[in-house]
Amino acid sequence: MLADEGFDDGNSSLLKMMLTRGRSNSVSVFDSYRVNPYPIPRCHTMSNGGPRRQHVTLAKKNLLPIAARVSDRLNKVIEFATSLPEFIRMSVADQMTLLKEACPRLLLLYMAEVNLQFAVTPVHEDVSGGSGLSPVATGAMPTVQFVEAVQTFIRKCQTMNVTANEYFYMRMIALFRTGPGSSLEASEAAERIHSEARQDLQEVVQHSHPEEKLRYITLLLTLHTLFSVNTAMLKVMFCDPIISSCGTGPGSGGLEGFIRRKLEEKRALIKRSVTGQGRHRTLRRVLSLRVLQPPLPLPRQQPAARD
Repeated sequence: MLADEGFDDGNSSLLKMMLTRGRSNSVSVFDSYRVNPYPIPRCHTMSNGGPRRQHVTLAKKNLLPIAARVSDRLNKVIEFATSLPEFIRMSVADQMTLLKEACPRLLLLYMAEVNLQFAVTPVHEDVSGGSGLSPVATGAMPTVQFVEAVQTFIRKCQTMNVTANEYFYMRMIALFRTGPGSSLEASEAAERIHSEARQDLQEVVQHSHPEEKLRYITLLLTLHTLFSVNTAMLKVMFCDPIISSCGTGPGSGGLEGFIRRKLEEKRALIKRSVTGQGRHRTLRRVLSLRVLQPPLPLPRQQPAARD
């Protein structure tokens, strides 16, 4: 089921109205992208209330190549966030909160940038998925409707030929987006960065595409589509299988554990780098003193005594 959420500003109703009208004219994912090459059994189709409610999972035939590409994009998500001074200056708790919320959407942005395509196959309703509540029971099991939303977003980005600079600021907008009741300690700072990123995106569009008067609005609508994609299903379809395949399966904390470990690795790397830079500065200071210190004068030889 798609989460109907959009921007937090006054344009939310307009964006929702435009997107609601556009959804009825969307092309079926079976016709355009063939993401489900296997026939859906009639019993499953009818029990779910229609083919768009059919539960699906990544097809085994392309699981390995998709896993490799998605794993690389997950690492890029962490690298992108930790490369931003605005993110690094936040507390560890705020960093975790921001990435837990934004990681699936940032992953989808990277998938759209490389035009990542994938195939899915239907799953049975009685799949338990191990101990505890299964994704089917919690409503997080991906559906055909979810796959259509993902492919629609990727198709929009490819149709618009979104540039690298535009993707950069779209990622910043997604990373620092806060909702009502946010638990961030620095929520005001995150909102300010989010607003500045939107302004920077507008300036980039005006500079690179001055002839496209509606491009900025179209990018905002594309971001609205991104924010409407069900993040729980994104985690189940792409994040969880990749994290499990990397040897960080049960007991590792899932996506949250993956983010925590990566942030700890980045902090340790930054600490070692700062320590190393301090040692290099001390060594350079010692060497410079040795070079700049004037040599001691040689003792004068006493003239020989005359007879």
